Amino acid sequence: MFNEKTIDRIKTSIYVALGDKDFFTRKSLLEALKRAGLKLSNTQLTRDVQLLSQCQIKGFTHFKYDKGYDLKSCEAIVAYRFLAATRGRAQAVYHLNTIIDLLEETTNYDNEQRGNHTTVECKATAIG
Repeated sequence: MFNEKTIDRIKTSIYVALGDKDFFTRKSLLEALKRAGLKLSNTQLTRDVQLLSQCQIKGFTHFKYDKGYDLKSCEAIVAYRFLAATRGRAQAVYHLNTIIDLLEETTNYDNEQRGNHTTVECKATAIG
C-alpha cells in the first residue's frame, strides 16, 4: 500500500519536527511543524486535533484542557499533516492508522537490528 520511500519521508519529517523531545506545548508543536516544512495555522491545528480525536487514531491522546501533546500524539499529527499535504485530508485520515502501524513496525525492526550486533573490543599497539 505504501512504499518504503513514503514511510522514510514521513519518518524524516517526524525526526526533523520532534527531534528527541517527548512533550510539546501547542506553540512548540506549531514551531516544530514549521521546521519540518508542514506549516499550519493555530486554527488548523485545532481542527486537526478535533478530527484525530474523533477518528480515534491509534496512539493519539489529547483532551480538551491538556497543556500540550505527548510524543505519540505529536508523531500522529506530523504523519497526518504529511499525508494531508501530499494526498489530501480524507486520504490522510483513512490511511493514518496503517501508517502508524508501519512506522512502529519499522522502528521495532530498526531497534532489533541494533540489538543484534556483537561488541568487539580491540587493543591498539604502537608500532615503531
